[in-house]
Amino acid sequence: MFPSAALFPRATARRPCDSLVPDDFESVLGKQGRISVAIPAAGAGQIIIALNGGSEAFTAYCLGGEELATNAPAVVVEQTGPRTVFVTGC
Repeated sequence: MFPSAALFPRATARRPCDSLVPDDFESVLGKQGRISVAIPAAGAGQIIIALNGGSEAFTAYCLGGEELATNAPAVVVEQTGPRTVFVTGC
């Protein structure tokens, strides 16, 4: 049997995902990183960015059909989700 809904009350209002990120977290916009998985012209790769005292990995897409090889430097120009960014080579 499933537990009663009374035992697990739901929140009265849902919060957007952005509200789950603490205010002291750095923004990734404008940050430079290194490509860890090559980004093809029509696909995704991965970028590693120094952030919040460590290194964080993000799924990355290039703007304008650009391709970026592994270890190439890149700059984040847009963030479309919690772990998804658009980058351009630098």
